[in-house]
Amino acid sequence: LWGDSRLPSSGKDVWHTPMAYLARSSRVDLFLHPVMRVIVDLKWELFARKQFILKQTVYVCLLLLYFLGYAIIQHPLTGFVLRVLCWCFALGVMTHIVYIGLRQYLNNEGRGMKNPHDEGHVPISKRLAKMKAEKAAMKKEDWKETESEFQEVQETEMENLNKERQDKETGKSETGIIPVKSASVKKVETKKQKSLVKETEKFAMPPHLNNRWNQARLITCGLIMISAIIEIVEMGGDITTHQPTSYGWRGVSAAIGVLVWIANLEIFMASERIAAFLFSMFLMFKDAGKFVLVVLMIVMGFCSATKIIAGHLDEFRTVGDAFLLIYSVILGIWIPHIEPGGHHSDHYLQVLLFIFGSLVCILLLNLLVGQFTHTYEQAIHMVGAYARAARAEQIIAFESRMDPTVLHRFFDALNLDHPLPFDNQESGPAGGIQLLQPTDVFVNVKAPKLIRI
Repeated sequence: LWGDSRLPSSGKDVWHTPMAYLARSSRVDLFLHPVMRVIVDLKWELFARKQFILKQTVYVCLLLLYFLGYAIIQHPLTGFVLRVLCWCFALGVMTHIVYIGLRQYLNNEGRGMKNPHDEGHVPISKRLAKMKAEKAAMKKEDWKETESEFQEVQETEMENLNKERQDKETGKSETGIIPVKSASVKKVETKKQKSLVKETEKFAMPPHLNNRWNQARLITCGLIMISAIIEIVEMGGDITTHQPTSYGWRGVSAAIGVLVWIANLEIFMASERIAAFLFSMFLMFKDAGKFVLVVLMIVMGFCSATKIIAGHLDEFRTVGDAFLLIYSVILGIWIPHIEPGGHHSDHYLQVLLFIFGSLVCILLLNLLVGQFTHTYEQAIHMVGAYARAARAEQIIAFESRMDPTVLHRFFDALNLDHPLPFDNQESGPAGGIQLLQPTDVFVNVKAPKLIRI
């Protein structure tokens, strides 16, 4: 579980260690096991915490430069200098992320990270269906040719087995005879090798670029460079006396503000409790996203209807205005004037608004609250496991960029290969961690004694 690279069970790199497989598996509940908690906490305290803080310091500097240069400082020259520093930081962060991802891709790091034990959990019916689908996808001529080749190989193997059996019965031996493969056997093996080559040539996203936090930073840094290009082109030579005011620059800069703050939420991963809270929020956002998709479709339907029936009114003159007003009904921002003689006293419009309010404001919003409650009750027991699994992924990423000799020194210093000392000069199993507690904790407690065999 520790992932010592000197052991064959640790895989070809850190991305194939047991802990890496667990971090990417669907069994996140395994991180609630005390052994996984001890291993993750040990690695975090030994080397991962320091590297995590150093990495986050760079991102916090980028955030501060953006916040000061784009939002706080109003002086043209000072603001421009801070924005230039922000551009340099963004370019450096983007180059560093792309460099690590490219190096991992060229070194085949993390290639084929699928857990080899996952295939055993696939039901037999699904595996048979997959085999039938692959067989049906092949051309009939190729399949007949392959089937005849396999039959020939099977007949050749049966002949060899019968011959060996006869030789054993008669006492003969064929020592020194080198079996010659038939042409069909060689052809089948060549096809297998080609299929393996094609399988390995498939593109696999490097682990560093597959990280969602790094993806958010790449998008953020790209938008920062786009805003820099827009500002330089717009301002020309007069870049130190005036600030850019174009709508394009303001739109891109506003999008950067949202992304750069969200991307810096990763800093809270340093605290396991706050990280668990963040994961519970992400689970809630998933439910909210499904709700928003359904509500948008319903809002568009009623928006089209109200635009047609009340298009003569100023507030429903365009589809965009009608959409905003209908959506404002959900939030309680806009209330129609449906009283007799009011601005929205049309009976058809009132029926539409009544159906919309009953469907969305009463039914769907209450369903959303119930879904939130159900998700929270399910996630409250697992958020700690999700936070620890995310920390394990951070540790694996740091290990992939560390010198193996340094990792070996960390591992050897723990003395996990030494037996644990018990009382009465006895030794227990190796590979464990002994935690001692004060003797007064066990006062008036009948604990079972160690049975010695």
